Amino acid sequence: MWAECLAVVKGPSPGGDGKLRLLCVRVATWCRNNEMEVGMHKCGIMEFEPNDAEGFQLASVLPNEALQANMLLCGQRVPLVNTCTHLGVKITKPLSCLELIAPRLESGRKTVHSLSPFLIITPS
Repeated sequence: MWAECLAVVKGPSPGGDGKLRLLCVRVATWCRNNEMEVGMHKCGIMEFEPNDAEGFQLASVLPNEALQANMLLCGQRVPLVNTCTHLGVKITKPLSCLELIAPRLESGRKTVHSLSPFLIITPS
């Protein structure tokens, strides 16, 4: 058996990397108990990079070295990723609305452009 999607979202907190490791252990235990396997090629850890009130990017909460060294899922190291695609939507670390909607806008523009010869109203 396999599961299509699992997302773990965790906010910043003291000892954050330890809590994230614990979540990985819990997921691995659940998989073992339910005879599920993890497709590691689809797994990744992404730390979202929030902005402060003035719009400047805040520093990373967890250093990449801590994430790379300590995050194991079912005995395999979970890679750090900068982007992921979920249900066709590309998600990036800054969580920029413009980056999220840009591909959809472009697709819409192409569709309208391809249909424009059929949408032109001519006077009778």
